[in-house]
Amino acid sequence: MMRRGRAWIVGALIAWVAFALPSWATQPLTGLNVVNPVRLSRPQQDVLIDQLARSGVEMIRTAVPLNESGVDFVRRLDQKGIRVLLNLELLYQAGAPVRPYQPERYPEIWAGPALSYADPLSTKGRYRQVLDQLERSGIVLAGIEVGNEINWTAFNAEFPLPGRGRNLGLLDLHGDEVGQKVAKGYRQYVQVLHAIKDVRDQSRLNRSTPLLSAGLADTGAEGWLPRARYDSVSIGATLRFLRQHGLDSLVDGYGIHSYPGAPNAADRRRQFFDLTAHECGAQGATGDAKPCWITEWGFPNASEDCPGDDEARAALFRETKTLFRELARQGRLRASIAYAWNGEPWSKEFDRYSLYRCNRLTESGQLAIAKF
Repeated sequence: MMRRGRAWIVGALIAWVAFALPSWATQPLTGLNVVNPVRLSRPQQDVLIDQLARSGVEMIRTAVPLNESGVDFVRRLDQKGIRVLLNLELLYQAGAPVRPYQPERYPEIWAGPALSYADPLSTKGRYRQVLDQLERSGIVLAGIEVGNEINWTAFNAEFPLPGRGRNLGLLDLHGDEVGQKVAKGYRQYVQVLHAIKDVRDQSRLNRSTPLLSAGLADTGAEGWLPRARYDSVSIGATLRFLRQHGLDSLVDGYGIHSYPGAPNAADRRRQFFDLTAHECGAQGATGDAKPCWITEWGFPNASEDCPGDDEARAALFRETKTLFRELARQGRLRASIAYAWNGEPWSKEFDRYSLYRCNRLTESGQLAIAKF
């Protein structure tokens, strides 16, 4: 009896120590993006979920409608052991002016309101309903990412069309005409984060679920960008501005996107560490910045053959995972989620970034989900 009791105590202590380890000591999460899954029929969704499970995918990042169809999709993923980083779409004030979609002139720029019209109250109310529904099914999310690529024209109508081709810095958010408008939207975005954090903190099962700031577009160096059609704000300037307005008291990590486009490995490394991941802080460091979650990254492969030749892209995936490991060892990276499992379901064009092809996960996809 004494031996069994002592063993139970030892086991409990081991479990307590494992639980008490700082989160930066745990292995970074890996996964894949899934694009607009609820645009598929339910049978098509079932095929998709089965493909993800058979391929060994343990986590996806996706945006789903904040309604029963979205909740149902997350629930069915959970039944297959696949966790979800929910990319939470913002709701906007009633009557907010909407920038129309202009596919002939600006095919990359989506319709939508300016960020300054984001509505914290309606976003909070809808999200509370969805989280309550998920928790009734016992679902704990892998994370909650609020918004997407708010630092450039495509997802934030605060930026003008046509653009000037300029990547703004921190000073521009105070002194530049476009920058001041963007800054107004950023301040409103902080209010949305306050609202979502309040819902998360009052939840039953998801109180410890990581809350992330919007995944930011990898816009490169600040200044005038040759041949660029649109405006943006650098990752560094966006995060520094948001931190000045209370970001670090609201989120557990920063969402960033990384699409290294430099022609050689040395330049890709500089791009990643000097521009993309520069603001990532070490988990648990008092007063320091938060760690990053790379919620989109990847490289294109134009081959449409089956079986496709994925060797060149796989080499880039190996190189990039090496950079990620270095950031993870520093405690500055908590997740890497590659783009993307699939293309847009409604698109008639082949998606060069897709990682599931010819009815199997490509070598690049396997590298993306491999543990660190």
